[in-house]
Amino acid sequence: MTAPAPNSPCINVCHIGPSGWCSGCFRTIEEIAGWVRLDATRQWAVLRACEARRTVADCRAVDGA
Repeated sequence: MTAPAPNSPCINVCHIGPSGWCSGCFRTIEEIAGWVRLDATRQWAVLRACEARRTVADCRAVDGA
C-alpha cells in the first residue's frame, strides 16, 4: 500500500533566493513546476528534501551566514 499524496507545501511566500530554493516552501523551481506530475512517493521525497533544506537555512541563520 502506498502513502496518500501530501498536500502542496506552498505557503504563498514565493521567492527563489540565491540558494535556488523558495524561501517559503524550500522547493526548487523544478520541484514547484513539476509537483502535480509527481507521484505520491516522489512528492514525499521532495518534502523530505525540503525539510533538510529548511534545517540548513536555519543553521545558516543561527551562524549568521
